[in-house]
Amino acid sequence: MQTYAREITDTSLLADDMLAVLPASLAGLARNTWLKLANKADDWYHDARNQLKHPVADKWLKDISQSFANSTLPFDISASDGDIIEYGRALALKFNRFYSEHVQFWTKLNQSDFAVLFTVANQYIDVLHAFIKKKYHHHGVEELAALLAQMPSDLPNKYFKNRLHTPDSIVARLLSGAFWVRKMRCMAARELETIIRNHLGFVHRNNQLYVSNEQVRRRIEQKARNQAMLAMKTIVNELGEEFQLDEVVAGSIANPAVRRAELMVRLAGFEHMAQELGHVCEFITLTCPSRFHVHSAARGRKNGKFDGSTPTEAQAYLNEVWGRIGSHLGREHIKIYGFRVTEPHHDGCPHWHGLFFMPKEHRARFRQIMALHGCREDRRELKLFYQETRKEAKAKARVQWEFHCQQAKANGDKKPTLQSFVDRQKVEADVWKNADYKLFHQVRARVLFKELDLDAGSAVGYIAKYISKNIDGKNNAGDSIGGDYESADYMSAVDAAVRVDAWASAWGIRQFQQFGGAPVSVWRELRRLRISGYEEGDIIERAAAAADKGDWGKFTMLMGGISLSNKDRPIKLYKEDMDGTNAYGEPRAKETQGVYAVATGELLYSRHHVWTMVGQKQAPISAEVLGFEGGVSPAWTRVNNSTNHRNNQKHFTDQLAAAIVTENKENRRHFNKDQISELVEWVMKNSQVIDYENINNAAAVLMYADAMVEMGETALLNKYESFEHFKNAAKQEVRIFKESLKPVDIHIAEFDMARTQVEIDRLKNEIADIEAQAYADAVDPIARMMRRAGRNIDLSRQGIAAINAKQEETTPTVAELQAEYTQAQAEKRRRTKSHTLADQLQETRNLIARMQSRQMQ
Repeated sequence: MQTYAREITDTSLLADDMLAVLPASLAGLARNTWLKLANKADDWYHDARNQLKHPVADKWLKDISQSFANSTLPFDISASDGDIIEYGRALALKFNRFYSEHVQFWTKLNQSDFAVLFTVANQYIDVLHAFIKKKYHHHGVEELAALLAQMPSDLPNKYFKNRLHTPDSIVARLLSGAFWVRKMRCMAARELETIIRNHLGFVHRNNQLYVSNEQVRRRIEQKARNQAMLAMKTIVNELGEEFQLDEVVAGSIANPAVRRAELMVRLAGFEHMAQELGHVCEFITLTCPSRFHVHSAARGRKNGKFDGSTPTEAQAYLNEVWGRIGSHLGREHIKIYGFRVTEPHHDGCPHWHGLFFMPKEHRARFRQIMALHGCREDRRELKLFYQETRKEAKAKARVQWEFHCQQAKANGDKKPTLQSFVDRQKVEADVWKNADYKLFHQVRARVLFKELDLDAGSAVGYIAKYISKNIDGKNNAGDSIGGDYESADYMSAVDAAVRVDAWASAWGIRQFQQFGGAPVSVWRELRRLRISGYEEGDIIERAAAAADKGDWGKFTMLMGGISLSNKDRPIKLYKEDMDGTNAYGEPRAKETQGVYAVATGELLYSRHHVWTMVGQKQAPISAEVLGFEGGVSPAWTRVNNSTNHRNNQKHFTDQLAAAIVTENKENRRHFNKDQISELVEWVMKNSQVIDYENINNAAAVLMYADAMVEMGETALLNKYESFEHFKNAAKQEVRIFKESLKPVDIHIAEFDMARTQVEIDRLKNEIADIEAQAYADAVDPIARMMRRAGRNIDLSRQGIAAINAKQEETTPTVAELQAEYTQAQAEKRRRTKSHTLADQLQETRNLIARMQSRQMQ
């Protein structure tokens, strides 16, 4: 083969087209990888036109760009958080209109509104995973929708994950912007991370550790938004005591330092208990099979056995394995207690570290049971060759026996016995029951055991680095614990902890879990009581004193020890029913108010005050800082002063405030927090057009917000003297909205036929234009490049002209701002729907085929 001495420093036209599909944050990395592949001696050739081709590099880039083009998300996968919020609100509005327009039509068909809406929602999210128990997923969406629609609304539904869910509350979620924003955020983060990790292969020790840089950036921005929101809020009780919300949160377990300290206290308590009881300590590491790992651990090279699994699926595998281990230990009455920590490998695949205490006589059997279940799947890669059950062993033995019988008959030899082949088969239970050191050493890549001597040193100190690494990377003094051995450049543990936090947030992974012992919720409530010095007395007072001193071991013993079931514990949480419903019409969950002793009935309240959340008036925050969600609302409390009317009113004010903030931001208005809060309070006090009990439509909320933005500035300046003007404008907007919902009196079949024919004619003309353009591009790539350069020049000229015009323009009017906003929204929708030329061509052809088929029917 010829050699190509000159180094390639620029991408080809084909590569440029594929790079244009990728987000800007990834296009640079993909371009560098393409150049690295293209400069290899065996990755180029000249075609018939003497044009240089790079098959390996182009195929790699094509696969990457195709993964972005085939994204299942209904919006751009690289959208910002603001775009995701905007899309979530738009999707809720779409479902509101969809529901309003079709409810009468569905009733005529004698079909449940919920069943249809539930099926339509599956186009955007996985409704089975979101709402339905896993054991009912085999029914399918449509069948489940019909079953759910037939269930009585006043009975708990066996199909739902949450027993409080009803078809009505599910519909309320589908009509809620907040619900869609949460779902879209999660879907966007996980799909983008899947592409970067699984397809691009950028997440490993030599590039981006644990998680992509894009996800780290989003997580940092999310925490900054949350912190800004907390800084805006204060809480006040009935005595007038006032606290900053961010200061209160800093003293809770939401603070990484507090969470780390609590975990260490609980671990130390377990260790003290083990020393007093004469128990032993085991440190274990449980790892996923090779198919879950994108890259190898040694050098970060691509793993040929990787099957495309995500860290969420890997965590589900570990949970399933541990579930089998726990059941097996329970059947053999082996009680363990301790903690497990989930942390990522360098490529984002999770693995578990565990620190467990147990009686010495159970250690050997614990290891056998754990290795048995941890090595069951893909055991051949560990060079383990045995059958899982005796039934499978006999079946394999029979196959071998029949084969040898045929050979013996052909050779005239004596037929062997079936039992001789059965005896040769190894069974999983027997292999691990007789396991020795060599076998455990053989499977150390999957299950690793380490015995810790409690007399030689602290077991808590051994696992402390794993806990710190997964929280903030600091010790009790606030200093870094050192470097992270998973990274190629020995990254600081503090920096690595930021990436671990982003990793856990993106994939929804629970990092810490306690096994055995007393529930920590009772411990936390008792610490709120601040009871100390009770060495004698009732059990609830002694447990409270132990919790106040931070003596987890004594608290656990007072609560019945390590092996007692939680339902039999002597102290339990006291919860009260709360009046009213939540935003989705479901009964509010019970709220903890204190603790009580089961034997005596003694009750101690841990929550004595009624707290109200209010805005911080000392430091007004502009709408730009508030962003799209949250907003500002009048004071609200969680206690028993809620009625259905108040809940509906509060829900509406929250929506209204958020809508005002959004519209202000889009129209470049700058109302501050106090002004928006004052405007909302004025509307709630004076407006007669809002029906708090019956309004359940995001479209009407947005229309009220539009009218308020249009009139808000004048109203604020004139101290609301133009209220009648505002009320008339709002009524007119609602009237127009209701008129738009009226059905058109036209025969549906005739209308559909006419619309289909018009659409087919339009699409035929469009496909002819696309084919002509595609042919021209294929014939003359130089002309294509010149057209692209010409478009860039035109865009640059337009940008310069826009900048000059913007500098000369005066203060815009309301109409001009609305026109600008409408144009920007249309342009954003156009960009979102844009595809590559080939995708447009194929999509148009498919649409024409479907329409022609429908017309023939």
